[in-house]
Amino acid sequence: MLLQIQSNLYTRSGKALNNFKQTFPEYQSDLAQSIYKDPYHFDFLMLSTKVKELEIEKLLTHKITDFLLELGKGFAFVGRQYAIEVDKTDYKTDSLFYQTVLHAYVVIEIKAGEFMPEYVSKLNFYISAVDDKIKTPFDEPTIGLLLCNHWVITLCLKK
Repeated sequence: MLLQIQSNLYTRSGKALNNFKQTFPEYQSDLAQSIYKDPYHFDFLMLSTKVKELEIEKLLTHKITDFLLELGKGFAFVGRQYAIEVDKTDYKTDSLFYQTVLHAYVVIEIKAGEFMPEYVSKLNFYISAVDDKIKTPFDEPTIGLLLCNHWVITLCLKK
């Protein structure tokens, strides 16, 4: 809790770029908006300036409790490098979570460098794959969270 106070959690909550208003019903859009924040602080990882994405993933799963606290209320860890088969090929998401408040899967893609538009296409692919292969009729649409240097982008595909 001290880390959340020191990192100004209150001012970061609900700040991530997203398309929730266009893709969710209003009640769920407001709830989803309030859960996501920008920026996320991963100071507890003590990263060097030159770090690879795989290192970030390993550190986040090694420090899963701190990561879950930073993500916020209702996140449950499903897996790292979670394989989803599409057309007889396995594709691996960086991390897969379930958001118990929203009743939705959350695909998290981690990029060590600056934002590139193709990251959004890849995230959309994973969102669609989770919706098609894992999500049940009781789950809400899958949400994608792209974490890259200086950017946090959250998406939900419009069906």
